[in-house]
Amino acid sequence: MTVLDAYALLAYLRNEPVAPLVQELLVGPTAVSAANLAEVVDILVRLHGKDEDDVNADIALLVFAGMEVAVVNDDHGVLAGLLRARHYDRHGAVVTLADCMAAATALLSDRELASSDPSLISLMRDEGGLVYPLPDGGGHVP
Repeated sequence: MTVLDAYALLAYLRNEPVAPLVQELLVGPTAVSAANLAEVVDILVRLHGKDEDDVNADIALLVFAGMEVAVVNDDHGVLAGLLRARHYDRHGAVVTLADCMAAATALLSDRELASSDPSLISLMRDEGGLVYPLPDGGGHVP
């Protein structure tokens, strides 16, 4: 199973160039943490002006098709906080708490994390996690 970070799910829902790669992942077992799903909804509605009902319907279809929404619990919260404390550097490795929640979700379930964020991928590798690097908006694969 592959855990999607917010970027991967946003890229798919916005039909960005990496969307076909994410679609291939969605054919198999995938998950997104509830915290990262919240980030996706916020960005789509607040920043991109998408209709709330349309966003909700898109997510419902993905869940119906098999994407799991991973519940966030105290283990996830503690690990995400520790990961950010260990890896955050505002000059070189700007990992958000949402990034760290995606990492915690993948690490605690021993799943790969799909992301294009070099700092998040570096964090995963440093922690012994599995990664599925996605190209960023410029086509660069970290």
